[in-house]
Amino acid sequence: MSAVARTPGSRTGLRGRVASALSLLTLLGAGIVPAPAAASANSSASSSAALPLASTVWLCRPGVAANPCNQDLSGNPQRGTAGTPFTQRYLGSGHDVTLDATTITTAGAVSVEPFTAPAVPAMDCFSVYPTVDLTPNPLLQLGSLPPVANDTHLAVTLTQVARFSRLCRMFVPVYRQAPLLNLAVGVLTGTSTDYSTGAMDIANAWTDYWDHFNTDPVTHERRGVILLGHSQGSADLITLLQQRFAGGAALFPSGSSTSELGLHVVDYNVALGDLTQLAAQQSQRWTATR
Repeated sequence: MSAVARTPGSRTGLRGRVASALSLLTLLGAGIVPAPAAASANSSASSSAALPLASTVWLCRPGVAANPCNQDLSGNPQRGTAGTPFTQRYLGSGHDVTLDATTITTAGAVSVEPFTAPAVPAMDCFSVYPTVDLTPNPLLQLGSLPPVANDTHLAVTLTQVARFSRLCRMFVPVYRQAPLLNLAVGVLTGTSTDYSTGAMDIANAWTDYWDHFNTDPVTHERRGVILLGHSQGSADLITLLQQRFAGGAALFPSGSSTSELGLHVVDYNVALGDLTQLAAQQSQRWTATR
């Protein structure tokens, strides 16, 4: 028996079954941000002075030049050669890090678990990182001023979800989240925090992903997608689900209803093996429905 240090943490079982056309997995973390009520019935509406972004700011998007998550449009390594470790790259320093994990047995023996590079992963992951901005990003959240991707966003993405890139093409939008400063003020004053701008950015990033990147570059068919979120990221994904998936026919041109979609809301400490099983089952069902 061994205890394994992996990203993310300990293994838990999936709840329910994988359903037919599309699996949506919201990973809920034990973050400090509760899930707020739906920010708005319209993704372009916000109670702040912010307007929708002119275009999505992507931290990671397969095929984009110098993708920090190191995936080309098919999800294969964008950098490196066969036989070399798969790495992901910090923005500022350009420092490369491997996704290897450390295994520690109950007897204290330590070994390295090498990360297997992705090879045409069958699924997509749409990941929303937790509350990490200390101050507003951008500082003045007026109009359509875009947020700036930084290494704090990448560090938490690497820590929490990067190892899922063996199974998924990773799509990680940068969003104008409610910063830690605003949350602290809310706690001290007993006032509610406005999450609507971040929720608007995530909803519009989802639309961008669905309209432009969900179609497989080889088969030209729709791809299965898993939603990953933690803390404020989970809150914004819950808002997305409430706003966009209640009437599934409006989102899916095929007219699929939400009763046909597999929706799993599970503990954040889901093991990589669970996603491996989910991806394998979903890939079979996705192929069968083409």
